[in-house]
Amino acid sequence: MPHVFIQGSGSPTEQQEAAARRIGQLLAEKGWEANVGSYGGLVPIMIDSGIPCHAHLTRFRDGVDADSLASMTNCNDLAQPVLSEIDATENAGRMLPWSIRLGIWMSSSDAFCFFAGDKGTLAHLVPVLAWIGKALASEGKSKKVILIGWDEEQLKALHTLGLTGAGDWFRVCALDQPEIAVEHLAS
Repeated sequence: MPHVFIQGSGSPTEQQEAAARRIGQLLAEKGWEANVGSYGGLVPIMIDSGIPCHAHLTRFRDGVDADSLASMTNCNDLAQPVLSEIDATENAGRMLPWSIRLGIWMSSSDAFCFFAGDKGTLAHLVPVLAWIGKALASEGKSKKVILIGWDEEQLKALHTLGLTGAGDWFRVCALDQPEIAVEHLAS
């Protein structure tokens, strides 16, 4: 089954919630599963949409029923053998599990869906776009990315970094276009 990585605001708006729920429903109907974090506001929405969700946790959001997840990977546990061998700062203790989580998402996702968000969303998006750019340059192929509900200022910042591009792998759509988003991701 193909997997989509879904990321967005920790506190999604009503429009983001509605779009995320519809995208989850449509992708589930096509046999997709979702890679999600464990804390963001989109996690319970995706679970409620009916798409099977695989959580990769560094911390867990209150109110999320762990039994409703298709699977859980504790990235803190994965990081512990490395952290126990080095003199890790508190920051490294937080960043290594986060980095492991991002690596799992990048390697196990077939497509990426980013709702407009804040620093955390950008911290996931920038390495994904850089990784995809490298794959395009070296292999001539890429995984699909869609940005949903991003404003002109956010898109301009990404363009300035050289991280957006033309091609069939990258698309931007509005919150009221979940069918277009799913068509892009699943094509």
